[in-house]
Amino acid sequence: MVMQGDLKELLKSWRQEAKRTGTFPPLWQPEQEGEALFGLVVEIRKNPWQETGGPPIFRIKGWKITPDDGLEDREPKCYDAVGEVLKNEMYSKGVGVGDWVFVQYLGRARRAKGGRQRARLYGVTKVSEEEVSRFLSIVGITKEEFEAATQAEVAKAPAQAEIPPGLREQVIEYVKLWGEVTPSDLMKFLENKGFNVALEDVVKWCGLVVGEDGMIRIREA
Repeated sequence: MVMQGDLKELLKSWRQEAKRTGTFPPLWQPEQEGEALFGLVVEIRKNPWQETGGPPIFRIKGWKITPDDGLEDREPKCYDAVGEVLKNEMYSKGVGVGDWVFVQYLGRARRAKGGRQRARLYGVTKVSEEEVSRFLSIVGITKEEFEAATQAEVAKAPAQAEIPPGLREQVIEYVKLWGEVTPSDLMKFLENKGFNVALEDVVKWCGLVVGEDGMIRIREA
């Protein structure tokens, strides 16, 4: 006979342990002109989504800013930003790891390439140490606190996961069904299927590519 009290205690302990532990930052995909990111470039890494030399991924620890100059959250968070236009703007301003930047979304390009979605356009400003200190003072956080939080977040980042059974087949079938999907739609699909994995890993495992328009597709043979 199953003892309800013992079973509840056991299940309670499992539920407490079975929390989502992934700390992979969300992909920043602004939709409203004037949206922006302000923060510290903590990493620039090779894009694993495109074997043929896609634009690098800029990991920025900071704040999302609304078009009316508000902050979405008081606490800084990590975001991944990627795109050919963004890469060009970042490099034209000499942006590297350790630089503070303000990245503003300027809307879509007037024309699309190959019948796909129009590319997102960005403007980038490198922010001076004096202006960084002024911003941090306004939001009520010291530079030391920001750096400590950043180091702690990097330290607890999980190692790359192994591909879960059945994931590749389900993802490929889903993308083939629609032809192309957005990163947010693919993440929702993964969550609905119970897969707790990083998007960049899924793209690499399943042989997908992310176009300049941000859409995810099956890699052409």
